[in-house]
Parts: sequence; C-alpha cells; structure tokens
Amino acid sequence: MIKTGIIGYGFSSRVFHLPFIEEKEYFGTLYDGERAVRVETEAGCYQQYYSAFFKAIRKGWAYPVSGEEALNVIKILELAGINIRDGKTVTN
Repeated sequence: MIKTGIIGYGFSSRVFHLPFIEEKEYFGTLYDGERAVRVETEAGCYQQYYSAFFKAIRKGWAYPVSGEEALNVIKILELAGINIRDGKTVTN
C-alpha cells in the first residue's frame, strides 16, 4: 500500500480541487469468496507518488513503498488480469 503519510498526499490543488473525493458510485468492491463489501476510495495522487519515488532515487530519500509492497501490487494486478481474461476468480 502506498504510504499516505506523505504531506499533502491526495490533496494537490494544482491537480484537483481540494480535496479530491471519488463519487460513491465509483467505489471498489472487495469480494472475499462469500460476500461483497463496498470499499471507499482513498485519496491519492500519483504525481506526488512519482515525485517521492524520484527523490528516493536521486536524493536518497526513503522510498514511498517497500519492495515487498510493490511485488504484492504486481501479483494482485496479474491475478486481476487472469480473473478478467478467464472469467473466474483466482486467489493465488
């Protein structure tokens, strides 16, 4: 998970009106195999994430996510692609 503790994360007046909040109709749905739960979208701003990532590489600052977190996101995206392509639920 991207660390939302970065100052101003998700609230950039240059990108969105303050604060950027997604409409409820666009919230995600989390399925656990038995039930579905609506999940509110967290405030986020990829511009600030990539800026923090750049500063980590160029200036030695802390990375905004760990390698393990990044790997988990890749796994989730790959599983989502399989789910969509094959029309079945894949969990691991």
